[in-house]
Amino acid sequence: MRIKDRINKTSRNTAKHAIKTHDQEFKIHITINNIINYKLRLAP
Repeated sequence: MRIKDRINKTSRNTAKHAIKTHDQEFKIHITINNIINYKLRLAP
């Protein structure tokens, strides 16, 4: 029972970390898109 709980906790933490990493990548992607759009708007 305890080993199972430990495995569940580990997989939950791993999933949390994966989501967090994905979220950061997503934010970076949005930022890059915003910069590109901004530069395109400034272009004559």
